[in-house]
Amino acid sequence: SSKYLILSATASSEIYKELFKNEIEIIDLPQPQMKANILQYTSFNLTKHSLEEKRSEAMLKLHEYSENDYKTISFKELEPDAHFYSLSSNNNLSGENLVIIGTPNPNLNRFKLLLHTVGFENPEIKPYNELNYEEDTYRNRRIYYFKVSNDQKINEIYYSMIESELVQAIGRTRPFEHESKVVIFSNFILPDYAKTW
Repeated sequence: SSKYLILSATASSEIYKELFKNEIEIIDLPQPQMKANILQYTSFNLTKHSLEEKRSEAMLKLHEYSENDYKTISFKELEPDAHFYSLSSNNNLSGENLVIIGTPNPNLNRFKLLLHTVGFENPEIKPYNELNYEEDTYRNRRIYYFKVSNDQKINEIYYSMIESELVQAIGRTRPFEHESKVVIFSNFILPDYAKTW
């Protein structure tokens, strides 16, 4: 029997647990000292679902930070320097100051397909227009976000996908190597990475 080693800052342990059940060992390594200064503001949140409603405010923030020598990361529709879902392994923004605007909630159809692939027979997912913010637990911390399902395992996979994409966005500046500044506008809190305001 073969053994595999997966090293990733954004691997979803929730997905791997579903795929490999009891045949996986997950080891959390301590995070190295971060050089970048990362601030997160939760008062402004932008999602694909709220894009049209909040577009002008988001564009204003992108423009304001861009004028102050920040590179921008957000949804593709806003034409930032880099956009969600195309960030992995991109080194073009290494050492740059970044502003990240938005919370990259997974597309629900793709999410259902992923769930089916990892073994959920008929996952029940609530549509975005029926979701409200609710208190929940994720990685031993309380969060206040959308619960897309009554199945906690499904919610944890959902949260892990959002967290992974936001961490990928932060990682574009290579925050362990550069003393850059990163500002995040998202109400999905990242306590392991950012100081929240």
